Parts: sequence; structure tokens; C-alpha cells
Amino acid sequence: DPLFGFEPWTVNRGNYLAYRFDKRVEADLDMTHGDQRFAIRTTPGGGDDDDIRLDIAGLNVGPALGLFPSAPPVDGVLGANLTLNLAADSLSLRGGVSVAELTYDKQRFGSVDLGLFYKQDRGHLADARLTLDGAEVLTVQGDCREGRESPLDLTMTVPGFPLQRANVFLPADLLRLSGSLQARVHAGGTPERPKLDGGVRFAGTDVRVPMIGTSFGLSADTIRIAGSRILFDDYAVYAPNKSALTVGGEVSLADFGRMTADLALRASDFQFVDVARKAGTAVYGKAYLDLGATAKGPVDELVVRGNVALLGGTDINYVMQDSPMDVKERPQNVVTFVSFSELDTQTPDDTPQEVRIGGMDVLVNVDISNDVQAAVDLSADGSNRIDLRGGGNLTYTMNPLGDVRLSGKYVLSGGSVRYNPPVISQKIFKITPDSYVEWIGDIADPAFNITAVETVRANVSSDEQDSRPVNFDISINIRNSLNDLAISFGLAAPEDLAMQNQLNSLTAEQRANQAMNLLIYNTYTGPGTTAKVSSENPLNTFIQKELNQWAQNNLKGVDLSFGIDSHGEDDPNGQRTDYSYRLSKNLFNNRVRAVIGGKFSTDADPSQNLKENLIDDISLEYMLTKRDNMYLKVFRHTGYESILEGEITETGVGFVIRKKLSRLGDLFKPMRPKTKKPRK
Repeated sequence: DPLFGFEPWTVNRGNYLAYRFDKRVEADLDMTHGDQRFAIRTTPGGGDDDDIRLDIAGLNVGPALGLFPSAPPVDGVLGANLTLNLAADSLSLRGGVSVAELTYDKQRFGSVDLGLFYKQDRGHLADARLTLDGAEVLTVQGDCREGRESPLDLTMTVPGFPLQRANVFLPADLLRLSGSLQARVHAGGTPERPKLDGGVRFAGTDVRVPMIGTSFGLSADTIRIAGSRILFDDYAVYAPNKSALTVGGEVSLADFGRMTADLALRASDFQFVDVARKAGTAVYGKAYLDLGATAKGPVDELVVRGNVALLGGTDINYVMQDSPMDVKERPQNVVTFVSFSELDTQTPDDTPQEVRIGGMDVLVNVDISNDVQAAVDLSADGSNRIDLRGGGNLTYTMNPLGDVRLSGKYVLSGGSVRYNPPVISQKIFKITPDSYVEWIGDIADPAFNITAVETVRANVSSDEQDSRPVNFDISINIRNSLNDLAISFGLAAPEDLAMQNQLNSLTAEQRANQAMNLLIYNTYTGPGTTAKVSSENPLNTFIQKELNQWAQNNLKGVDLSFGIDSHGEDDPNGQRTDYSYRLSKNLFNNRVRAVIGGKFSTDADPSQNLKENLIDDISLEYMLTKRDNMYLKVFRHTGYESILEGEITETGVGFVIRKKLSRLGDLFKPMRPKTKKPRK
């Protein structure tokens, strides 16, 4: 009654297992444990060609593999019925192996049955068939005989393997497959240098990338294999917008020890992100790119060169599930207990780290259109959010030693930072144009030069002067690299010369203190001057916050914001309340952008304001080309130019072209260079 795997087994009496020096095996061993059985026997007679029979039934794979460290998380019920015949000059094997309810990491793969036949007699003859849940998914037939022009003659056929079964072996956040794989490959030549011919085909196959939440379709065209070369004849991978990424070239399998590739990838207006916003989604929005890249050389030492362009119309959003802006208790390790006896017994690890010489050589230029929009939701509900708009040119490199470098500048053309502090009302800072993020090598340590401004209107009172309204610009300045980040506050009054001169007389630290006072306490105190932001009605503040929160959570694809501003009797225009709104919508894959805004004031003549100001800002912008940044715009804007001019209404049509120039003369160069005529 031996113990195997901490379980008692029963063996037959007179059991034995012998291996003779003349390579003969004799056995009579039958072990059982409940429904599990392991038996190995040889036929009686003692001849030179005795059959060795192996019978396995009901053997649980999981507990058996659990005895070994670092064993894969595989489980199932193993069964086998194999017969091995050993003769002086031949060998044969026939039978079958099965694993019922095979699982990997507690995910069901299916019931697998493998029937095989192998014979060695002046050559090799093989025949194997694999079934999954009773359906045949793989067959291998052929032989290898010396003396022929092509000793190897082996054919592998895959009538239809369901790719979704392979998902159990893939990380859940890496790939999800669907559809089926069909293949037929013939191997000729010699076992040392086989010659492969045939084809592989994907039927109804979709590849989903959970990290970006987008699915891509694979073409149903056959990928040909000829002369041990996998030929890609503009094989297509389809995006959600039906644009194709084509792969051309070949992969050589002539030497399995050093496979080589010569591939070219091309894509135009390829939508690589298309995810609707849902609860729990980490990335949502749409993103488009143009791609032109090549990959050449040995597979383990590829040389990759290419250009990637993020196109206008890209609007990508990332949601931080664990927001750093949330005010909540964060546990800290206040006390740490250390055993000094354990520290004395610990020795430093002197094992040298493995260094691999050789790898990919990558150089990719990334061109980001000026109209690419990106956003980060600092909270799951979107109340705290950073919106970015801009473009630039970046260069990504990786040398064969694995060193990754990124260089270039991402210039912001606009954006905003919206923050809802627990006590203070909502703050919206607008990012000034020409702010940028720059990389000079280390991809994890960019340099920042970003300025975000919020405008606050306050009533300024000076000595022996009447109060007047002044617009203060409170700025947040982010400078230096990420490892040495410097954040400072500033204050300016660009529309009021007297106030700006007073601010210029203050030191940078004093301006920062005054900016914080305006931001938190709504007050300013300067030399002989005081200012106070008009106290808003708490009910108006609550209604404004709830309306904006409702619009963010319920209106999909529409940007709608409301504003309610109250002005007291000390305002020059009298006591009133201004109600404003702004509605923007992107249409036709972000090619068209419509904006409507207006304001209604409760002054002495509400009907006049309702007539003139309910729609005072309307624009319609059409992007002619995603690549060249050309726009056609129709607009009507109403505003106040000055006290003397009063209300000004601007209506017109505009054409905008954005182009990066090294010098002014480049603006007048033709788009396409003229082709030179060859000389005779």
C-alpha cells in the first residue's frame, strides 16, 4: 500500500518492472486508487518483440501536477491506452490519450482526445488525429523515408479550430479571439531543412484588445505558404470604421533557428480606438491614425522603421478608477516591526542579472495633429477632468540593448482643467496656447511648461475712488521635469492697466499669496486697494453644479454647460443675474463641429435681452482634410468690445489652414513637388 501524492494506492501481488541490458522491458504493475488506475504490462512469452501496454484511467491531473513547484494551473481527468512494440530493428506505437474536461486556470478548454500511430521500420510513418469535444480539429499524416528525392512527406490539416477556446490560455487583458482557424500545410524536403507549402485562413475572426476596448477583424483571404515562406499579399486587418491596415511582404521559415522577416505595414484613416463611455471603462472615445512602417531582418533582431500620424478627429479619454483627487482616508504604515536576528542572517543576492545582447532596433516618428483631443477623468464620474488639445512631433527609438528613448515636443493649442474641491465651488482653468510637454530622452521623465488660467471678476475699491469691476487671471504654472516638478501660482489683470501695474510691483511670492486668497477666500488686498468677488447666491451655485453634473452623466456625445452669475448693487450695470449656456457637438466622425451659446440677463428689460442674447454665439466648423488641417468656418458672435463701442455682432465665413513652416516662403510652395523629366 504505497503512498503517492499523500494518497494510499493498492498494487497487485507479484508486481515488477525490469529493464534488461538488451533494451528489453518486462513489467506487471497494476496500481489503483478508487476510480484511478495506472497499469503497465508486457505480453507473456519473453520474446524479442513483446508488446508493452500502458493503461491509465481516471487520473486527476491537477493534484498530480500540484506536487511539482511552478507547475501550470492545468486540471482534468487523464486517460490513456497505448501499446508500444520494441523489436531489434523496429519500433511502433499505437493507441490514444484523452483528457476529459481539460481546464486552465479554472477555465474550461474542453475534452481532448488524441489518437496516434507511429512506426519506425526503414523509415518513419506517423498518423495522428486530435478532437475537441468530439469535433476533429487537427490531423497529421505522412512519412519520412531515406532514398527519395524528398525524404519528408508530411501533411498537417486544420479543418476548423474554434479560436475562442484559446482564450483560456491568454491573459484576460491582452487578447480575446473569436472565429475559427483553417489551415493545410505540407512539409517536404529533409527533417533538417523542411520545405513548407500550403495556406492558413481565418474565418469570421475578430481580435479584441481589452486594454483599448476595440475589436479588429481579420481578412478571410488565405495567407499562402510557398517554399518555406509565409507570403502576405496585402493582408488586411479591418478597423471598426472599415478602414484596413495592410501587411505586405514575407516571413522566411527556411531556417527555424533564424527566421527572417521583410514586412511593410500601411494604413490610412485607421480607427484603432472606438469605445463608448460606460461604467467601469478605463478608455473611451475614438482615435484615428495613418501608418507606414517596415520590419526587416531576423525575427529576434528586427529593424523597424516607420511613421505614425494621429489624425484630427481623435478624441481619446482615460478614466482613473482610483482617483487621487478624492478626499478619503488613506492608511499609512505608522509602525514597522523589524527582527534584527533575521537581518543578521540575510545575505545580499550576488547572482548576476542575465543580460541579453541583441534585440529590436526601432525608430518611429510620431506626428500628432493639432486637433487631437485627449482627456483624463480624474474621478469616475467625470467631475474632475483634464481636457487637452494639441499636437507635435515625437521620435521613439529603441536600440538592440533594449534602451528606450523618446524625443520631441507636444504643444498644447488649448484645453482646460476642471476641479471640484470639497469646500470650494467648481474651478475651471483654461490651458493657454503654446504650453507644451517635452521629452529629451527618458520616456518617464518629460519636461513641462504648462500654464492654466481661471478668470475671476471682482469689484476693486481704491482710496477715494468708486469701485470698478476688474477681471483677474489666476494662473497655475507647471514647470521643470517630472522628477523635479515645480508648481507655482500667479495673478494678473491684463484688462486694467492700473491694477496690472500694482501687481507688477509685487514679488512673485506675494502675487502667489494674493492668487490663493482670490481662489479660496474671494478677496484681494493690495497697497491701498481691496477687491472682493461678488458673493453668489448659494442656491444658484447648487443649481449650476447639479445641472452641469446631470449633463455630463446623461448627455452622450454632447458637451453642454450652464452658468449662473449674480451681480450685486455695487456692479456698475446694476443688480442682475446672468444665465448662460454653451452647447457643442461633433458630427460625422468629428469632421463637423457645431457650437451654440447664449446668455439671458434679468435686468430692467428682460424681453429685450431674451430677443437679442438668447443665441449670441453660433459657429459651424468643417474639417476639409484630416491630414492637412484645413477648415471652413461659419460664425456669428455677439460681445462687448468696449464701453464706447457697446455691443458688437460679428458674422462671417472663414477659411483656416494650419501648416508648420521653417520659413515664411514655405507657405507658397506647391503641395506636391514637380517631377523632374529624365534627360535623354
